Amino acid sequence: MRTLLLFLLLTIFTCNIEASPSFKYKRGDCITPINKAYSWYGKYATVEAVSRLEGFAGVNYVLLFKNYLSNSVIFSLAIETETRRVDSAFCE
Repeated sequence: MRTLLLFLLLTIFTCNIEASPSFKYKRGDCITPINKAYSWYGKYATVEAVSRLEGFAGVNYVLLFKNYLSNSVIFSLAIETETRRVDSAFCE
């Protein structure tokens, strides 16, 4: 259900933005928090999109959590300072 919701959200409400050097991550990157205060600390997420979303200010990351039930899948660019890229095997 979450995957379907994510797909619908991306196809209906997004205006895709080509990932550029101004964004730390691009579609397909596997990331994890470095800040222990994050609810998903120790878990991993795949970057599904870097996009403008209707109802959200500016550009946001859309993340897919395969082994974690997150209350949110949309994150501001602020996560760039609180996360790091890891090997894609962690997100498989």
